[in-house]
Amino acid sequence: MTFPTPHYEKLNAALSNDKLPKGDVQRLKDAIKKYSEWIASLDLLLKGGGNFGTIENGEVFLKKMIHRLQGYKKYIDVDLIFDSPNDFLYRQKGQLKLDNSIIEEFLPRLVYPFVPTDIVSGIELGPKSCYSSMFFTGGIIRSIPGGGMHVRKKDQDFTISRQVYIKASFNPSFANAAEQRTSLAYVAAESKYTAPH
Repeated sequence: MTFPTPHYEKLNAALSNDKLPKGDVQRLKDAIKKYSEWIASLDLLLKGGGNFGTIENGEVFLKKMIHRLQGYKKYIDVDLIFDSPNDFLYRQKGQLKLDNSIIEEFLPRLVYPFVPTDIVSGIELGPKSCYSSMFFTGGIIRSIPGGGMHVRKKDQDFTISRQVYIKASFNPSFANAAEQRTSLAYVAAESKYTAPH
């Protein structure tokens, strides 16, 4: 499975930001190296493929994954952002989303061993814009293809989802149809990280 990389993308976006102080350029390059080490350590844990055998083995996996998350999150929050001699990264936390995107990248790897991706094809893990509702804007006099079908989507921080294709027509052969593609979330969550006390 290919995992989404929202945090990696945020690191690179911050690095290419014109307003980034020169003193933070090397710090961000170091953070990208640290990111690669973090991902490699998570992927090493995943090599078992979720074949835990017992609940205890699953608990050990979860504890190791969480330990790696906490270590990396602390590095980004404290070493990169808070300890920077410039206050740009700290002031721009909400815009840059360097810290918030960590959990978005972590969750797919955390749940992957527990999701039957080998049984059900097309499952996607991670942030996704997913189906939220559907409505029609056509009328009796105003005939629009597919009844004027519109699909609304909502951005989710984390999903277990599959792509779904929707087609609507006034004709059983689906002539003159309206078509939409979206993702259907079976699990959707807003991701918030609270440091342990």
